[in-house]
This record gives sequence, C-alpha cells and structure tokens, in this order.
Amino acid sequence: MHWVERLSLRARIALFFALIGSVSVGLLVGAIIWLSQRLGAGAVDHIVVIVGSAAFAITGLIAWVALKFDENLAKPLMAIAADLKTIAHADGKAMRLQSDGEYLGMIAPAAREVSGALIEARARTDAAIEDAIRDAARQKAELEALLRDLHQGLVVCTMTGRVTLYNHRAVEILHVEEFRRDDPGSTEIMIGSLGLGRDFFNIVEQGPFRAALEAFDLGDGANPLPMADQGAVPIVFSTCDGAVTMRGHIALRLNEAGNAPAGFIAVFDDVTAELAAGLERDRVLREAIADIRAAVDANAGSDGLRGALARLEAVSGNIIASAWPMADVPAGRMFGAVRKALDGTGVTLATTGDAEFIHADSATLIALLRHLSRALIAHEGATGLTLGASGTGHARAVRIAARGAGPDAAWLEAHLGENADPSTAFLSGHAILERHRATARIENGAIVIDFPVNTTARPHAERREAERVGARPEFYDFDLFERDTSRDLLDVPLSQLHAVVFDCEMTGLDPRRGDEIVSIAGARVVNGRVLTGEIFDLYVNPGRPIPAASTNIHHITDRMVADAPGVPAALKRFHAFARDQVLVAHNAAFDMAFLAKGEAAAGVRFDNVVLDTVLLAAWLQGTDGELTLDALAERFNVTIAEADRHTARGDALATAHIFTRLVRLLEASGVNTLGDALRISEAQTAIRRRQAAYG
Repeated sequence: MHWVERLSLRARIALFFALIGSVSVGLLVGAIIWLSQRLGAGAVDHIVVIVGSAAFAITGLIAWVALKFDENLAKPLMAIAADLKTIAHADGKAMRLQSDGEYLGMIAPAAREVSGALIEARARTDAAIEDAIRDAARQKAELEALLRDLHQGLVVCTMTGRVTLYNHRAVEILHVEEFRRDDPGSTEIMIGSLGLGRDFFNIVEQGPFRAALEAFDLGDGANPLPMADQGAVPIVFSTCDGAVTMRGHIALRLNEAGNAPAGFIAVFDDVTAELAAGLERDRVLREAIADIRAAVDANAGSDGLRGALARLEAVSGNIIASAWPMADVPAGRMFGAVRKALDGTGVTLATTGDAEFIHADSATLIALLRHLSRALIAHEGATGLTLGASGTGHARAVRIAARGAGPDAAWLEAHLGENADPSTAFLSGHAILERHRATARIENGAIVIDFPVNTTARPHAERREAERVGARPEFYDFDLFERDTSRDLLDVPLSQLHAVVFDCEMTGLDPRRGDEIVSIAGARVVNGRVLTGEIFDLYVNPGRPIPAASTNIHHITDRMVADAPGVPAALKRFHAFARDQVLVAHNAAFDMAFLAKGEAAAGVRFDNVVLDTVLLAAWLQGTDGELTLDALAERFNVTIAEADRHTARGDALATAHIFTRLVRLLEASGVNTLGDALRISEAQTAIRRRQAAYG
C-alpha cells in the first residue's frame, strides 16, 4: 500500500494545502530573485518587503482556507463515513447520523437518506426474521398436530431406510417394543424399535419396499413418466415377525432439484384383522364353490345352474381381488424393475408397450414377472428376453418370450405354484394372478398373462391431463387456518387474495361475430403464491371451424378439440374452479367478453370481482410504457417457455407470476387492498374506453 493511502482524509487534505503553500512560497522567492536582478541591488529591500508581505498574506489565506476546509468538509465527510460504517456494521443497532454537513450540498441529505433507509431496512429485516421464526415455530406446531391426529401411519425414510420422520400412529400400528420380550433384562434393541435415524427395515420386511423403489428409481429411460410425475404405488407389507400386516402407498421424496430420489414416504393402515378375516372368507367361499361344482357335475346340473355358478365364481374372484390395493402403473416401470434384476447376468431385455398402463399391485406383479423371466431364461438357456404389453391405453396382456421352443403348460403350472419372491413370505404365482383376476397361458412358446378390462380406471387421456401438474405442487398453506373470512372482500389485502388468473384462446377476436373459446386455463394464486399444483387447463370445442390464422397463433387445430367439451360444459367446469375467487387476466375485458357470451347457455354467471394486470401496470408505470404480456414478463423477469407462448396455460401462469410482482409494487405504493386496486383500475379511463369495444 502506498504511504499516502495510509493517511486519513484530513491528513491528505492538509498535505494538499501544504503543497499549495510551499509552491506559492517557492514562486514568490523566485519572484524576489528575478526582480532583484532586473531592478538592481537598491530595490532589493523594497522587493523583499512587498513580496514577503504578499507571501505572508497568501500563506495565511491558504492556512485559513485549509482550516475551514478541514472543519466544514473534511471533518463532516469523515464523520459521515464513520456514521455510515457504524450503521452498516453495528449489529442491528439503529444509530442516527449526527453530522450536519451543511456545506456538503446534496451529500449530507443523501447520506441521511441512505442511513435512514439502511436503518429501516435493518429494522424490517429483524422484524421479518422474528416473524419468520414465530411463523416457523407455529407451522412446526401445526405440522406436529397434523401428524399426531393423522389416522394413518406415516414414515419418511432415506433411500437406505433410515427414518427421518414418523408420527404417533405409525408407532401404534407397528406395536414397537424397546427390548426383547423373552429377556426383559436384555439391553439389546429388538426388531421393531422405531426412531429417528434408525433402520426402518429392522421393523418391516424390505422386499415389498425394494420392489416398489426399484420400480420408481429407473435410470435407464425405460420409465415413460418423469421422475417428478410418478405418483404413488400401492404396497402391502408386514413386520419382520409377521405379527402385523399393513396396506398403504409409497411415494418418492425428491431432492431439491427434483430430478433424483432422496428418500421415500410410506402411508399405511393396519389391515391385519381385515386380511385375516378376508382370507378366511375366501377360503370358505372357495370350498363352498368347489363343493357346489362337484355336486353340479355329479348330478349333471342344468345350464342355468352352471351359469349361476360361473357368475358366483366371477364374483368371488372380484371379492378376492378387491382386498388388495391397485393402481394404474406404466408397464415400462415394471419392465425396468425386471431389467435391473437381470443386471450382471449377461441377458439383454427388449421391451414394447412401455407406455401401456396396467391396473396392478406393482410390487407383487413385478415379483411374478421376475420369477417367470428367470425361470424362462434357465429353461431356454437364453441370452435375450422380450417383454411386451399390448392394449389401448390399458394393457390387456403381458407377453414374456425367449428364443427357443418354449415351455409347455405343465412347466408354467409348476412355476406358478412356486414362491414368486423367496426373500419375502410365501406368495405363489397363482395367488398373484388371482389377486389381479388374471390368467397365464403358453402361446407359441411364450408366456402370456391376460388381464381383465379395467372399467374403474380413468381414461388414458384424462390421466395424461392430470399428470401435467408441476413437479413440486404446493398442497399446504398453514396461514389459511388463520384467515379472517368475516372481513369484507374489498378490505382484503392484495397479498392475501384467493384469485384465479386465467387466459383464453379463441377462434378469433370478436365474440359478437361468432368467435368462440377453444382453450381456457387458470392458475390459482393464494396468499401471494402461485399454486402450480392447482391448474385448470381444458381444450374447448367451439362448434365451428378454427381459422388457419388463429391456429398459426395458438397452434390448436380442429382435430385437437374434436372430442373436447363444448363451450357451455367447459364454462360450467371453469365456473366451478373459479367460484368465490377474484378473477385476474391480462386485458381482462377481452376474455370476460367471451365468458359473458357463454353464460346463458352454460347456466352460470361470472359475477366474480375482476382485476386486470394491464390496468394495474398502467397505474404503476404510466401508459407510455409497453403493457403487453411479453413486455411485462421481460420487465419482471418472468420466463415464458416458447412452447407455452400463446397457449392458455402458459399465458395464465405467466400472468399469475406478473400479478404477484405487481402486488408487491402496489403495496409499496400504498395500494394495499382489493378495493384500492379496483379504485386505481377505474382511474385508467383511456384504456378502459379502448377495452369497452370488446363488449
């Protein structure tokens, strides 16, 4: 560091004026010498007196200016710097600027503003931290209360089975004991000791969980669903000692990036008594049916009696199958689990129909597919295997094939009688098929498993629409427990509104000339949060051809809306979604004109309070700036994916994020409530006159 940089500001200024004084004295001495030479020795005395007096006066003036400069500029500047530094690093202690700095012009007022803003910001930050701590404590208490009152057992574990969260109901269901019953004096922790950081698989059988987790955690691209959209898988499992049987669901807990599993969540009920009673009922029912069939066969019963018996057998099969939890599972998920089981064997697996859905208990069906695949490989000595699912959205058959002559029916019958997964309690292939109301046969050397038509499953198109929910939907908000519902809607703060931000795509721009809606989407905003898990998104059949010019904008064709609901049905569904909430749209008058047009046919009335992001932005920034959705999105750093641009869903989500940012700016400008927002919207008369043309 240069030596000058080590000096204080006052020392540097003093040094600067000393330099000016020295140079001035030097110049005057030079002047004395030069004048003495020109005027002669007789004038020296007069020159010295005159120039010396001037030097003394100049030096005094410089000293006086330096002192004043030090007093009125240097010292105040140093005081301001010290005060600002103290304010910035005083551990939250609010210190007001003491220096007047009256000769500093705008510097002193600006410094006071900066210091005041910093102090206020620190106070707000401290208050926010205190509020956040209180809020976190309150939400923690709420969460603990919810977990305590949950009637199902809940356990959250790492992928290796280490427990990170559990509730009291899980403890009750698992009947945990701390020490071995047969040796009360033992300090050895027995299986069934549930605690944070302990191994969950010391309590329950690992096999069903391993099968389910392998079905989820596919890194080979075989799974047709993204990691975040895989949902939950039904599971039936028992404690290690077999005393308790549980039925429930298991879901993945993803990492922060949402692209890999960090653990799993198990929710379950105790079904020990229920399953025991069901198994006894099934045994009695099977025996009764067998006795009846034997009697019918022995006495050559009528065709009507045989038909009634067949119906009874079908009903009994349904009763047996209904005892087990089933879900629509992509075939690719199950095939991927089989592929993992074949890792290291040198056997390659080819699959078809990965996107087909099978209504199944995935854990047991995966065990059966693995068991039969391994048996077929051993029988054929094959190095390649084919798994395929066939159907139209819901698989009707799964085919397992290897090169070679293939096994016969006796071979299949023998292997179906074996335990499908030796690592768990005995469960034969026959039992798994019966659970699924499925049958197995040999066809052209391949094993074919036939499934019944699943009439209870949702259509594939509807399921795919539901799977468009974002990766991390928000299904919690403890602030809603304390919401004051008695307050007048106009007095509700903007940050606490329950709103639906929506957008429509149409056949054209003029509802009065027959243009209709072809797509409508809405995103909920609750307490300032865009709930990406609560999205309304629907194609609409407009009842008329979609012009090519409109398709070029929103890319919706006649074929895409051919099977969609008509405008009245669509508006009924959207009205139910938006009931009792504020409607928000960008250029809302345009979209509301189309909603109003269809109200009579739909038998609904959109009498919601409406806010327009165009009017709100115009009040904030004036009408000179651009107010298009793209311009506001760029200003507020809201990204609209190119694939979502000019789609109702994409524009609704973008408008929702813009709206939350506008709310923060409005509140900072004194517009705090819904009533305030409506008041400033009414003031945008020029824009409102232009929008009136849409009506």
